[in-house]
Amino acid sequence: MRHGRRTVAVLMECLRQRALQRGTPLPLVTRKLQDTIAAKREAGARQAAVLVPFADVDGEPAVVFSVRSATVSTHKSQVSFPGGHLEQGETPEAAALREAAEEFGDGFRAGFEPVA
Repeated sequence: MRHGRRTVAVLMECLRQRALQRGTPLPLVTRKLQDTIAAKREAGARQAAVLVPFADVDGEPAVVFSVRSATVSTHKSQVSFPGGHLEQGETPEAAALREAAEEFGDGFRAGFEPVA
C-alpha cells in the first residue's frame, strides 16, 4: 500500500508544528555543531543556507537534490541541496529560496510551500 502523499503531508505538518512551538526554524544539527557555527559567525565567517525540498514522486515521498555544475569554483559536480551564501540583509529562508530558484528555475515554486 502506498502512503507517499500522506507521509509527506504528515512530515510537513510535524515540521510546521514544531517550528511554531519553537518560534524559529528547526535546527538540523547538534548543539555542539551549532556552537561551532556561532563561533565562526562571530569571527566573521559568511553565512549560508540550504533548502531541503520534499516532493511527492508517484505517490512516494522523496527528497530532491541538485547536481552542481562541473564549471563552478568549488564542489564541482557534487550532489547537494540547493543553497548558498546569504546576501547583505537577506534572511536564511530568503537565501535558500533564491538559490533554489537559481538552481531549479522559477517553476520550482509551483505547488511549493515552505515549512520551516
